[in-house]
Amino acid sequence: MNGLELIIIIIGLFAIGWLLKRLYTLRQQSQKVQAKATSLEDEVTRLWTTQSELSGEAKRLQAEVDRITAENRDLKQRNAIIQSFESLSIEQLSSIKSNLDIATHRDQLNQAIAEAENQKQSLETEISQLKQSVDLWQEEYRKIEAQHDEIIDYDQRLKAYPGLLQQQEELIHRIDELEQEKANLTEKLWQAQAQIERDLQGLHRIQIISACRQHSTSDQELFHAKLTLNFSRVREALDFAETMFGDVLEVWDSARVSADASNFIRPDDAYRALQSLAWFGQFYFKCNGEIGNTHYHVLRTKYNLDCTPESITIQNSKKLRSERCFWHGDQCKEMFDHLKIGGGNGMNNILRIYFAINNKSRKIEVGHCGRHLSN
Repeated sequence: MNGLELIIIIIGLFAIGWLLKRLYTLRQQSQKVQAKATSLEDEVTRLWTTQSELSGEAKRLQAEVDRITAENRDLKQRNAIIQSFESLSIEQLSSIKSNLDIATHRDQLNQAIAEAENQKQSLETEISQLKQSVDLWQEEYRKIEAQHDEIIDYDQRLKAYPGLLQQQEELIHRIDELEQEKANLTEKLWQAQAQIERDLQGLHRIQIISACRQHSTSDQELFHAKLTLNFSRVREALDFAETMFGDVLEVWDSARVSADASNFIRPDDAYRALQSLAWFGQFYFKCNGEIGNTHYHVLRTKYNLDCTPESITIQNSKKLRSERCFWHGDQCKEMFDHLKIGGGNGMNNILRIYFAINNKSRKIEVGHCGRHLSN
């Protein structure tokens, strides 16, 4: 290698170094430009976000201005009404107030009547639907019974063919399924019939309430209205009282059983006693039990109910106490306070209603509504 080639190589190396340095510088400048571009894009995004927030705030302020304007308009209208009322005489204001009270009371009464009519129509519709369902269930029940008879007949024929044991087992399984379906449909049928009976009772009660509201002007007059209820059994009177005063009366299972077994000849008197007991309960819990005297005294003097506790002899007798231990689901409780209804000879002329005041649940628990218990 001569000197000239060496010089050329050195110059080439310097040129390559300069080019590499230049490329590195250009790369750093490109990265700075990209970073600045990214920063500008972030700034533009932030500005757009700020613009959107300002636009939303402007809309909110406009809505607030509209609201204040509407309130100002309402205030002006109210002010005009007040000024018009100030120009009226005391007699004119009294007349206006009386007319408003009458209109309000009439509207409330019409609304109550309309609600009762709506409930009546709704119950009639539901009863019609339930009757249709019962008809469908009965038809399905008959079809299943026919299938059941056919399968049993077929099963008896199959028993003569030992080679068809598997099919026989499948048919037996199907018979079991059909028996279960039959039992389920029977239960649904009984439930539907019970529901229809309850709805018919409810419809009768709504008709009674609607009639009361058309001839009374307040709830107190509504419940004091003289009606021919015509209960045929004590159980009907008990159920109606529970429906009317379920907010204060809690009828126990033992009371329903005793009412079913009762032959008391004046079920309407049983309902009126339960009604008065419910009124007492509303008064008692409204006063938080502070009624100024014993509940026996208040029931006798204010609600005309013959109410007494059991004697010490009965309370000390294990046998007689057990007869006064009433039940509701899995609850059991001894009740000694009771109402005496009727009198004279014959058990069908006498009724006893045993109850307990439950301050925790704010209910009067009715444990017995039936025959005179042993003493």
